[in-house]
Amino acid sequence: MLFLARLVPGYRPIFYTISIVTVVLIVVAAVLKVAGLFSLIGLELAGFALAGLWLLLFERNTDLLVARTVIKHRE
Repeated sequence: MLFLARLVPGYRPIFYTISIVTVVLIVVAAVLKVAGLFSLIGLELAGFALAGLWLLLFERNTDLLVARTVIKHRE
């Protein structure tokens, strides 16, 4: 997720920002688990929810990128 801009250019900048924020939030949840403030179930739920939301955004933005590319090639 962190190197997505280099691996797959063409997405909107906000998607890259959301990707970085998602990674940071997962790391924060892991740190809270190590500090004893989260249980393992809390860490799993936070990670699953954040990763699931990121995957939905990735799919939506990929569809938009493909649509923009098809429109650009038709012109």
